[in-house]
Amino acid sequence: PLPEEVDSAIDEANLIVDVVGVLRAGSGFVPQAPQRVPDTRRVVRVDNIDGTGGPLEIQVANTTSIDGNRVIAASLNLTVVDTETNDFGGFATVYPCGTRPDVSNLNFTNSTTVAGGVVSPVDKNGHVCVYLYGTAHVLVDVNGLVTS
Repeated sequence: PLPEEVDSAIDEANLIVDVVGVLRAGSGFVPQAPQRVPDTRRVVRVDNIDGTGGPLEIQVANTTSIDGNRVIAASLNLTVVDTETNDFGGFATVYPCGTRPDVSNLNFTNSTTVAGGVVSPVDKNGHVCVYLYGTAHVLVDVNGLVTS
């Protein structure tokens, strides 16, 4: 049984947990303490409101003692802050730099902060790109790497 204060707090909250996969021991996943790479709040917001800007390129391999040549994917927490969109809303896509897929990892509206977990392959240089349709500050935390 839960203590009364915890039990009553549970009655006041909604929690949704989606399990999207499992990484078994020996699978090549190397968890790490989160490392922020980058935080654009210190500079300018990323992209253009109409989606015509270029992607933000981020180095994710070689951020730890792991040999960057062995990194094939990264586990990330992506956050967009201070968003601005047109009437249709905006989205963010994380992908290995190169050809951008026609999908989104986060969807957002004006003046919101939205975060979500993303696992993305990295390009041959250990980079991922973040494309925004809309504009926002972008924060990316690397919390694990997948090695070959």
